[in-house]
Amino acid sequence: MKGLSQNCIHGLASIDNYLWIGTHANGIDLMDIRTEKIIKHYTISVNPYANKNDIIVYLYKLQNNDLLVATALGVYQYNSQKDIFEQLSQFPNNCRIQTLFEDHDGVIWAGTSSKGLYYYNPATSQHGEFKLDTVNTSRTINNIYEDRKNNLWFATGDGIKIYDRSTQQTTKYDMQDCRY
Repeated sequence: MKGLSQNCIHGLASIDNYLWIGTHANGIDLMDIRTEKIIKHYTISVNPYANKNDIIVYLYKLQNNDLLVATALGVYQYNSQKDIFEQLSQFPNNCRIQTLFEDHDGVIWAGTSSKGLYYYNPATSQHGEFKLDTVNTSRTINNIYEDRKNNLWFATGDGIKIYDRSTQQTTKYDMQDCRY
């Protein structure tokens, strides 16, 4: 595609007539879907005086159409008023964020590559680390899914884990649990 700042793409999110394209190490390109042309390029900085943080891992569109960006150094949200990406301080900024997910209550979940699972509830401002369990756990969360019962499923470096909201218990499934 003409105009891409890099060929190694790690994330896509479509909002209105625009496709946000997250690159492996060169920030975010914005494409007008109607014309299929790149119309803008964004770099992400931890602060105006720091080096850029352009390793984009994942893009996620919230239910309200806001855009979140998982990077090698935290979570950022696009501020359309200022036309910039701002870091969300509710999530750690010292590790790679692998995945993002918004649950049915609007709570935003962030899985990291080595520091576990974090949450942020914009309605209540509550945030912090969410402990899945303490025994034989991998601190890597690669993907998050919510089922019809609002239970949360996590793809981890240590198998699949389900958090049952009604019992507040975590169950782990790994290769020993496979029966086929």
